[in-house]
Amino acid sequence: MKKSDYEKFVQKRSTTAEDGRKYAALGLSGESGEVFEDVLGLLLAVTKTNESVKKFLRNGDKEKYRERIVSELGDVLFYTTKVGQDVEASLSEIMDENFKKIEERNKVGYTKG
Repeated sequence: MKKSDYEKFVQKRSTTAEDGRKYAALGLSGESGEVFEDVLGLLLAVTKTNESVKKFLRNGDKEKYRERIVSELGDVLFYTTKVGQDVEASLSEIMDENFKKIEERNKVGYTKG
């Protein structure tokens, strides 16, 4: 799917005005939290069983875990797109600005996520 098609999809399914902005911000926060919970849950599960994450993903239910993360990241993308639209920023602009920010961090030796 093209970014522009996805942006149109979000625009058609989003509420407008101030309540829509609040809803989008709350949605982004909540969905980001779900991604965090899923990743943290994986790390805690493998720590309790003394397995490495790599071993868990190789031997465990990797596809189910992947599907869950992809689904939640899709929700994050939806709300990120909506919040961006509220400030008249396209996905391309958001991506470009984030790229520049990360590149600047890397130049000064800050290379972690």
